[in-house]
Amino acid sequence: MLDRGTKRYLLPEQALVTRAPAMWAKVFGALGVPLELVKSGCCGMCGVYGHEVAHKEDSLGIFDLSWSNKVDPERDRVLATGHSCRTQVERALGFTPRHPAQALLSVIAH
Repeated sequence: MLDRGTKRYLLPEQALVTRAPAMWAKVFGALGVPLELVKSGCCGMCGVYGHEVAHKEDSLGIFDLSWSNKVDPERDRVLATGHSCRTQVERALGFTPRHPAQALLSVIAH
């Protein structure tokens, strides 16, 4: 196993995706890359829901309750599998989390 450093990535566990985080944890573990699954729930975007003007305030409120305090201080380590969740983090916190595959690629390439 190659030395992948000590950087631990964070992957919020989304409300409707039950098996995917555990599957990502297996892939990261097999490659020796630390991954922490973070209990978080829905990011509030839910596809186009959060983009609709009528739902924006509620969408950001859900994000504040479920993701904001779990990912904000860890910007360089946060991962998100869904486009909607990455978009919501960008809108709410000003950075775009990488997809887990992007993080693995950067680790493997270095």
